[in-house]
Amino acid sequence: MKTLFRIFLFVSFSLQMTGQTPYLNERYHYKLGALHGSLAFSDSSYFTGVRDNDEPSLYRYTRINNLGIILDSLNVSYPDSTVSTGFFCKCLNVNQDHLYNAYTKVENGVLTRTWSIVLSKIHLDLSDTIETKDFTLPGYDFLYVTASSFDSDSTFLITGSVGRLVGPDSIFKEELLLAKFDTSFNLIWHTVMQDGKPWDEAYGFYGLDITVDKNDGILVAGSSDFESSPYSTFVARFDSRTGDSLWCREFSHVNGVGLMYCANRFDGNYQFLQRFYEKLNLGDGYSKIGVIDTLGNILVEKSFGTKGGRSYFSDLIQTLDGNYYAAGSYFGNGEIATGFKFSPQLDSIWQAFYLYEHPFERSRIDAFRQKPNGHIIHMGSHVDRSNPPSYSFHTWLLETDENGCDTSGCNLGNEYKFTFESFDFSISPNPNQGAFKIEFKEQIIGDKYHLEIWDMFGRRVGNKAYWIDGNSLDIKVNLPNGVYQTILIKNGNVLGTKKLVLD
Repeated sequence: MKTLFRIFLFVSFSLQMTGQTPYLNERYHYKLGALHGSLAFSDSSYFTGVRDNDEPSLYRYTRINNLGIILDSLNVSYPDSTVSTGFFCKCLNVNQDHLYNAYTKVENGVLTRTWSIVLSKIHLDLSDTIETKDFTLPGYDFLYVTASSFDSDSTFLITGSVGRLVGPDSIFKEELLLAKFDTSFNLIWHTVMQDGKPWDEAYGFYGLDITVDKNDGILVAGSSDFESSPYSTFVARFDSRTGDSLWCREFSHVNGVGLMYCANRFDGNYQFLQRFYEKLNLGDGYSKIGVIDTLGNILVEKSFGTKGGRSYFSDLIQTLDGNYYAAGSYFGNGEIATGFKFSPQLDSIWQAFYLYEHPFERSRIDAFRQKPNGHIIHMGSHVDRSNPPSYSFHTWLLETDENGCDTSGCNLGNEYKFTFESFDFSISPNPNQGAFKIEFKEQIIGDKYHLEIWDMFGRRVGNKAYWIDGNSLDIKVNLPNGVYQTILIKNGNVLGTKKLVLD
């Protein structure tokens, strides 16, 4: 067994094994060559689903017990086809004593390629598939699935993208895909949503994340691929009964934003995480965490990160202790697997970095799930640079507890990784009749800012640039009485939000 390390503030602590019991931390499938995959678990087993990079027509399921021992495997082969799991695939689920999965298959014809989404139901002992169906949509040149989620015991959802080759350069124009099926893979409804941009400007939306709320709503978060950066992110809400689009909000930054995920707060709002860049060409990648309401308005947010590095998270979940957790990889001087935990109030609890034996070996976390005991089981990939064959890819499992420890009794405590960047201001008087003052806690050196005002239906009703030099700004608006959300923006970056009441 390999010993992993937990790092805070870039200080490495080797976990002493005396009096401590390691959790499940094993690498397996030594010749798998898999970069990305999906993870699920039952009461007694973990399940992984990956595409073998050495054999791109092969999809492999594996069942592993709690000690890291491989119990069963199932290979599904598609001759003359390529299987794709994407970079952020969260499509493997255990439901009603069966394993359900969705992935993309591309049949390579002589002149054309045929895309479909494979929906599969598998025995938990991996003896065989119970049922498989190809889902296609006529009129599209490709389909891609990135995430799935059960919204009841008898119905589940998938999201991803569909697209067409358009324009003189035959670029892909993507559109968001959301579809609902029963457990026999009969389609209940599907929705395709465009991003509203010209055909030759952007590749379009693709979903990364599905959040089902208690008010018959489905929240899909994701990114928008452009022909060239900057990227943007979006969040959209749909009616779970009909699939009708209720609203969509897009978020941008002057240097790009990408990879947005959401999680339920169970108070009518949603927690979110998104990545943004302080420099062009994906440099200095920071992340934002915050809260949005059921109309997509940002209620509060904070940013975190480290200069010269960037984090790529693969999901966001609410943990059993009421906090939130994201995991993925951190790029600084190499690629290191990382996990980040924060509170509903957006306070940093810890960020841990996990090195697989040697700091010069690359590691990342592709998928993770929380177990009933509160532990997090991670599935990742590892590049072994120390042993031949050099740069071979391996799949590995990592289990940590609620403190980010990979062994029992490590007792390193909660240590804070990030200093948050915030921009605090107030509105007075509030309520008011359209004339109010924005006051800043700190003196603002002369610069241009934008103030946006959004109503409670998700419509932007005000957007004006101001030169701010001092600690206050006088504002006058002519809007109907009601509750609004103000958003202060500089260089495309949201600095803060406040509620505005007009009476």
